[in-house]
Amino acid sequence: LKRWPGGLIEIYGMTEGGGSCILYAHNHPDKLHTVGKPAEGHEIRLLTNDEQQAAPGQAGEILGHSPSMMTGYYGQPEKTKEIVWTAPDKKRFFRSGDIGVFDEDGFLSIIDRKKDMIIVSGFNVYPNEVENILVSHPDILEAAVIGEPCEKSGELVSAYVVKSSKNNISSQRVIDYCRKLLTPYKIPKKVTFLVELPKSAVGKILRKDLR
Repeated sequence: LKRWPGGLIEIYGMTEGGGSCILYAHNHPDKLHTVGKPAEGHEIRLLTNDEQQAAPGQAGEILGHSPSMMTGYYGQPEKTKEIVWTAPDKKRFFRSGDIGVFDEDGFLSIIDRKKDMIIVSGFNVYPNEVENILVSHPDILEAAVIGEPCEKSGELVSAYVVKSSKNNISSQRVIDYCRKLLTPYKIPKKVTFLVELPKSAVGKILRKDLR
């Protein structure tokens, strides 16, 4: 925004169609953590785990409806069925697979991918939140968080960490650091140090490879 001479517009949506959001970043410098508001003629709804519409301020899977939506995936009816959600008013929405939340001004924030969400003793844990805490530690360069099976709590939070430099940081020190900044069920129970994290060709951390 400081370097670009004109306006900066961010668009969030799906190739398949469905609802899109637009953020006019130059007009809303205090909303850069969001993807803006639904575009004109587009509708966004948030759905909870029990398939109910999320209450104001409550996180849920992002579903979209718009005038432009595909009929379905060619030759893949089951995949098409997975993406479609039909509202009580019979309106057709597409599931994005993203978890989001609306703020009090109607701006949508993306929290994480639904498939990456960790459920600890019935509580939802979003990996991004834990990862942001981990990388705020001066001795941690990168971090990725996944859920691992646990007999006691269903899943536990497992962190994979790359040190920022040669140091003596230990797993316990990482856990103690998180304990100061996270609620108990979000604290990693396991910390594994790696030389590097698995990444895609464009540099995105691949949690599925860690799993």
